[in-house]
Amino acid sequence: MRLPEVSMRCVCWCWQDRLGDVMRHKKRVCALLRVGLFLGLLLALPLVLKSGSTAFAEESSASPVAEESEQTKDGINSEQIQSSNDSVQDTNANESDTVKESDSSTTASDPSKYAALDAGTYFLTSTLSGHRVLDVPGGSVSAGAAIQLYGRNETAAQQFVLVDLGSRQYAFKNIKSGLYLCYPNDVSRFTDHPRLTQNTGDDGAWGFAWHARQVGGGYVFSPVVDDDFAIDIAGASDSNGTEIRLYQSNESVAQTFTLEKPKAAILAELAAAHASDLADGTYYIRSAKSSWQTLDVAGGSRSSGANVQVYALNATGAQTWTVSHDQNGFVTLTNSGSGLVLDVSGGSAQSGTNVQQYASNGSAAQKWIAVKDGGSIKLVSALDPSICLDIAGGNTSNGTNVRTWSDNGTIAQRWTLFNLDVQREQLDALAQQNAGNIADGRYVLALGVGGAKVLDVNGGSKVNGGNVQSYVSNMTAAQQWDISHDELGYLIIKNFSSGKVLDIAGGSCTLGTNIQQYSSNGSRAQRWIAVPSVPGGSFRLQSAVLPDLVLDVAGGSSSNGANIQTYASNGTAAQNVRFVSAVPDVAPSDDLGLDGWFTISLASDSSRVFDISGGSSSNGANVQTYAANGTFAQVFKFVYENGYYRIVNAQSGKALDVDGGNVCPGTNVHQWSGDGNNANQLFSIVRNDDGSYTATNKATGLVLSVANSNVYGDIPSDSASQRLAFTKLTSLLPEGFFTISSSASSSAVLDVAGGSASDGANVQLYGSNKSIAQKWKVAKVADRDNTYTVESLVSGKVLTADEDGNVCVRSFDNGDVQLWTAQIDKGGINFVNVATGKVLDAVGGSTSNGTNIRMYDSDGTLAQSFKLSACSLVDSGTYVIAAASNRSKVLDVASGSRSNGANVQLWSSNDSGAQKWNVSVNSDGSISIQNCRSKKYLDVLNAQGASGANVQQWQGNGSSAQRWRVDYVGGGSFVIRSALNDSLVLDVNRGALNDGANIQIYAANGSDAQGFYFAQTSYTPEAVDLAVPVYNQYSVGLPNGCESAALTNVLNYYGFGVGPCEMADRWIPRSSWDFVWCFWGDPHSYNNGNEICAPGLNRAANNFLASRGSSLRSYDVSGTSLYDLCNYLDDGHPVIIWTTVHQGNVGNIYARQGGYFACVNSHTVVLKGYNPQTNKVMISDTIDGYTTYDRDWIAWVYQQRGAQAVVIK
Repeated sequence: MRLPEVSMRCVCWCWQDRLGDVMRHKKRVCALLRVGLFLGLLLALPLVLKSGSTAFAEESSASPVAEESEQTKDGINSEQIQSSNDSVQDTNANESDTVKESDSSTTASDPSKYAALDAGTYFLTSTLSGHRVLDVPGGSVSAGAAIQLYGRNETAAQQFVLVDLGSRQYAFKNIKSGLYLCYPNDVSRFTDHPRLTQNTGDDGAWGFAWHARQVGGGYVFSPVVDDDFAIDIAGASDSNGTEIRLYQSNESVAQTFTLEKPKAAILAELAAAHASDLADGTYYIRSAKSSWQTLDVAGGSRSSGANVQVYALNATGAQTWTVSHDQNGFVTLTNSGSGLVLDVSGGSAQSGTNVQQYASNGSAAQKWIAVKDGGSIKLVSALDPSICLDIAGGNTSNGTNVRTWSDNGTIAQRWTLFNLDVQREQLDALAQQNAGNIADGRYVLALGVGGAKVLDVNGGSKVNGGNVQSYVSNMTAAQQWDISHDELGYLIIKNFSSGKVLDIAGGSCTLGTNIQQYSSNGSRAQRWIAVPSVPGGSFRLQSAVLPDLVLDVAGGSSSNGANIQTYASNGTAAQNVRFVSAVPDVAPSDDLGLDGWFTISLASDSSRVFDISGGSSSNGANVQTYAANGTFAQVFKFVYENGYYRIVNAQSGKALDVDGGNVCPGTNVHQWSGDGNNANQLFSIVRNDDGSYTATNKATGLVLSVANSNVYGDIPSDSASQRLAFTKLTSLLPEGFFTISSSASSSAVLDVAGGSASDGANVQLYGSNKSIAQKWKVAKVADRDNTYTVESLVSGKVLTADEDGNVCVRSFDNGDVQLWTAQIDKGGINFVNVATGKVLDAVGGSTSNGTNIRMYDSDGTLAQSFKLSACSLVDSGTYVIAAASNRSKVLDVASGSRSNGANVQLWSSNDSGAQKWNVSVNSDGSISIQNCRSKKYLDVLNAQGASGANVQQWQGNGSSAQRWRVDYVGGGSFVIRSALNDSLVLDVNRGALNDGANIQIYAANGSDAQGFYFAQTSYTPEAVDLAVPVYNQYSVGLPNGCESAALTNVLNYYGFGVGPCEMADRWIPRSSWDFVWCFWGDPHSYNNGNEICAPGLNRAANNFLASRGSSLRSYDVSGTSLYDLCNYLDDGHPVIIWTTVHQGNVGNIYARQGGYFACVNSHTVVLKGYNPQTNKVMISDTIDGYTTYDRDWIAWVYQQRGAQAVVIK
């Protein structure tokens, strides 16, 4: 009979309290008592069970559904597992009350310290590295079968139903056997580490209630009767068959397990959860990695086992799949071409298994779960939730195999599915939506790549299949297309020349399909949608065949003849098309009153203006934008003719012209000879609301636009690149320094005759020579528009019209005869005298040297047209630098010295080289000033950037102490600023004008002492002949001692007073074989004397100089050319060179050492001078005395002797 519920509950709680007391004080104080109490409680269990009142309270509501056709390890299929599980659940339902009551009588104190687990079916998985699971060996259903560790195989023998007993106590019932995971119900045996077994729940000898404690990511399971023990893998072995036992709890990995659901359960849950992610229907299944690569049956095969791959979309049945769901949410994919389904080969759940098509058999190998992942789908195999459909290697090339692979989250495992009928409905809607973008009419279709390239029928073909290509616009009929719309809003694009329409060959949707012309047939292959793209004004031509299939220039090529194809829309310029009217209708504009001369710039950037490249006057010269520089190449006038403007350049007189009248956007703008009837040169100009202007070409409909500094024609837009600013010039001439040439001959320039600084000096034309007499300062007159003075830099006097009509220079008195206005004519300037109204004129229209300049009535001839060219104040050349206040006093190197540190002074002009200076212009605009005679540079002593620092000459070093800047200060006077400090200028000490007045740098003060004038001159180099003494080597007893004697001659030139024999015997070492560093033999001997080479003589010279405490040093300058050795002579340093006796040809060579050799007529002499006028050199020869030779000959002999040279300096 059933015990009263209250009484039973009381018994259980009473037992719990007593057991708790015992265990708190001493758990094992009496094992027998504890067992007795437990057995006593169980004695009542059969009675209760018989009454039908004992059952487990809850179990998992459903067990996993295994694949119907697949056998378990124990030979039981999924239907049997389901049936068995159902029976287990029914039994559990009947037994729950008894087990709960029985088990709760053994519960320890506080259940909250244990883990709460969810009921369900699980694998008890080890956390050892092999992740093996608890298993009933051989799938036994016998009570008492021991539990082992084994690799997971998804059989029922490894699956346990977790039964909640209440108070966080749990039992594990094996799916296969229906028996419980048990331990001996005798805690005294726990220390023997007993094996766990499966047993019935009504056997008092076995305990089946467990506690779970969470440890890390898993659980430790202990018998409820003794938490000191836990389920343990014997020896922590990860091998199949390892015993499962009780062991003292240590929370090691050998005692930690995870609860993992069976794959079938996971799959069932996943399928149910995602059943609505993909609707049933017919689809193309495209790779999310490359949207045009599609799931495809290789070769369009209809056979079972045919391979599945990815292949470029071609819309065949081999790429069309029907999606259907079963009642559990699993998807079957049936190929439309074959009627076969997507199948995992062999039903293998291994990652990497091939995927094929196969006859439908309802197995899990043919079922999939479509899981939505953002905008794509992941197709999970029903064989294993961890594997999904995958493109091998992530490679989307045609023919790449499709397989299963472990889910790795990559895009190679994601797919997009689209329904063609739905997509075409969407295309029809898109066509309707964009029908108004392009009006019916005739157009040139300009392409986004290749500059002025357009859609063209190759060779102007008129036949079906004529190829369509990219070609430079030529305005032929083969490049013009008539646009019309069909009833759905699609564009029909018909070639004007052939009457055939733009067509996708074969109607194929394969990427790269050729575009051709073909007779109209109304197919989708001939229908297009103009969809706006970026940049504005451009469109992509979307085909009606498939979404995202657009017209494309193959490879993005900019070459003539580049093929036109279809390709996936990618937003590149190769897919941009502009529709340009082939017959534009440009309305005339109003007369905007644009009188005068203007610069033209973008309204957004006035610093860069329209400019004729290179200032050219030639037809075809490019129009660009350039930094404003005031030249006439940047000045334009607007000529209004019958509602349109011609834009004419001041420099060339030619008009802006849209090249060839080509309507293609990007067509270049250049200048061309003016023609009032040439629509290419006519522009309709409108003033915009913001004050800017837009100029639209009459012939082409293109608008003047600027990009990358180039001016070209483009489709009208609101872009800032088409909004222009016209700035009227109130003054036509820029201020600055110029040469003024005749428009009839650029080499004939205005020149002050003779470079005169006198009042009334005549003005003439003369060949350009860059002298100061040909340089002019143009300055605006204050408060008077376009009015100027023209000042000669030679004197500071200004261009003046005399009463007799002659033109000269005179001191400025502000009279109108000295003021000039500018008019532009024939690309040049007419200088109009304010007083007379006459213009500057070259007499007789001549450009010969000395042609007089006069005033004359304007007659429009080139004799009255002049051009200004900006010039530097001082060009590279040779000058005398004179005091501006007294040009007879000039800069001079004291005593004509060639030495470093020689002083620079003021001295009366004497035409010597010491007063002539070579000016060179440096890359930074500064100048260097080199004395012609000494070849030393004007230099600030010790680079002192201070007022009063002395000025000297010094060898060139490129420092700021030797660089200068020149400014014109008026009155024909220039200041010369030191690069050390811009405020310090060249200055005559105290303003003295006497010979010898010192030159310094001083703070600029505007005084006459700081004004200088540069007068061009020429310089004939002077001969150099140093006073080097000559010893005769024979007379001093050194018949073979030429080197000793030559060195002695040089040392005595420097004043050392040493004799040849002392040099030979004391300072030059001797050797019986070494002639490079020593003298070989005896220089006193006729028969046993040879030579010493440059390295040895150089060392001997330095030893001597050191012994005398001299600051001079000797240098081996071997290898220097003879012409460069003459530079040492300019500096006052004679040079010892190795030649031959009497300067003859080199004789027999009888010894070599290293790169040196000894010959029978070796000789050493002193190079002491040269004459650049006669090309002669002077030599101090210890055999022949003072001699003179042709420099080229001595250079040849010197070179043949190995170019050995030593210099002391």
